[in-house]
Amino acid sequence: MEIQYREGREDDCQRLAELMNIASGGVLEFLFQDLTPGLTPVQAVARNLRRDKQPYTFRNALVAERDGSILGMALSYASRYHGVTDGMRGFFPADRLKVLEDFYASRVEESLYLDTIAVDAASRSHGVGRQLIALVKERAMEKGLESVSLIAFADNIRALRLYERLGFQVVKRIRLEADERIPHEGGCLLLNSAIALDSGSPSAFLP
Repeated sequence: MEIQYREGREDDCQRLAELMNIASGGVLEFLFQDLTPGLTPVQAVARNLRRDKQPYTFRNALVAERDGSILGMALSYASRYHGVTDGMRGFFPADRLKVLEDFYASRVEESLYLDTIAVDAASRSHGVGRQLIALVKERAMEKGLESVSLIAFADNIRALRLYERLGFQVVKRIRLEADERIPHEGGCLLLNSAIALDSGSPSAFLP
C-alpha cells in the first residue's frame, strides 16, 4: 500500500510523541524527566498534544501513514509561538530552561516554524521527509507566510544535507550549553527556506 499523508488526529498522540522524542535528540527527555509523576516524558508530551492547545496540539501535525501505521510526522506552527512562555517558566526548572535559552530565543519572524520532523528509521530514504516538508510549505502558503524555518543540531549532517537540498539556508548558529543528557556537539542551526511552490499544482495532501 502506498504512503498516505493526512492531518493529525487525537488518537495519533502517543505515536506522535514517540517520534517527537526521537527527533528531539534528548531534549524532551531532558526537559520532562521526573516532572510528571506516573508519566514518562513521552506520555507527558502525548498528554499535552491531546489537550489541543497551541502550539503543541495534534492539529498542527501532518502524518505519513502506511497500512494504518504512522511512519513519519511533521509538527509546525507560527514562529511567534516559538519561545519560553510564562507557563513553561512555571513548569520547567529554571536550570533546564537556561540550557536552552538561546534555542528558544531564536526564530524567523513571520514564518511557519517546523518544530519537529521525524521518520521511522525503517522508512527513511524513501522521500517521506521530503514530502512532509513540501506539505509543511504548502500549509505555510495557505496561511499567507513566505517561509518555513526550523532548528537542527549542527552535528546532524544527514538532516542538514536534506534541508540544504530543499532550499534551507543557515540564518544563525545557536549556542547550546553542554549537558550530558543532550549528547550533541556544536550547538544548533536556525535555518529558513522561502516557499517556492506552484500554487496551481495539485496537493498530495489527503484530508
